[in-house]
Amino acid sequence: MVKSGLIEHWRARKAQVIAWYYKGKVGGGFAYWPYRLKAGPRQIKAPMWNRAVVVENEMMYHTAEACGPSALLRPEGLAIHSTMQADPAGWQITTKDKAIQQLPI
Repeated sequence: MVKSGLIEHWRARKAQVIAWYYKGKVGGGFAYWPYRLKAGPRQIKAPMWNRAVVVENEMMYHTAEACGPSALLRPEGLAIHSTMQADPAGWQITTKDKAIQQLPI
């Protein structure tokens, strides 16, 4: 709807902040098209520790790259209702109260 221009008069402009705390060197970049799709994308590449961008993502085409080793990208048991929460050792992905993957900091 936003890109159609039909609701431009009522659109609330807001800034969003995206922050990264990723020390890895495999993937994890952020690609964005500040001038729509006419010009090529710009990219922020890993490592992404303690970096941030201020954007208006409702109006800017953007995408995030997957990060980390490919063997860890799709853990066995991952489902639409899986959750991710902080763990003393890093992060934990849980499906139906069962931890399916531990991700170190």
